[in-house]
Amino acid sequence: MSIIVCCLITFGFAISPLLGWNQYTYEGVGTSCAMDLVGDSNNGESFILALFATYFVMPVSVMIFSYGNIYAKVGFFLICYTPFAVLLLWKVLNKDAEIDPITMAIPSMITKVAGIFTPFVYLSRNKVFRKHVLNVYPCFKSKNRVHHFNNIEQTRITTVDVKDETTTHAHSSKKSYDEIQTVF
Repeated sequence: MSIIVCCLITFGFAISPLLGWNQYTYEGVGTSCAMDLVGDSNNGESFILALFATYFVMPVSVMIFSYGNIYAKVGFFLICYTPFAVLLLWKVLNKDAEIDPITMAIPSMITKVAGIFTPFVYLSRNKVFRKHVLNVYPCFKSKNRVHHFNNIEQTRITTVDVKDETTTHAHSSKKSYDEIQTVF
């Protein structure tokens, strides 16, 4: 359900220039087309503030609340999205400021590339996510996995003192893997 909500919000922002809220224009150095994020109109400023709140403030708030102790995930997000979010907010608050196209393009590219690397951060830091990905894509499972057997032969050595003589007895018993794990 949350994926559907995210898609609907993104779709709403994507078509908003077609409905009159902001516009599409060339981005940064003029190599790609995107929404006008440096426009000086009130229409453009309200769009940037809505983007800032929806795509930066809300996710950071949820991450801090939910994953406060998982610094790698939150840190990765902040490194990738903070420069672009701060630059956009600064542009809205300083209407007369001129921003160099390259200064605008670099944070924009980092933000866009972050979507590619985010799954890898979660794969490396979240065991549950990794388990589900490996279940969905079994081709990524390692061929050289260590297999655990249900029964393991274990030898126990006991020392007994009988009238100043030490006798050592050895016997073996079969124990399940789970029983052995609880010992260690």
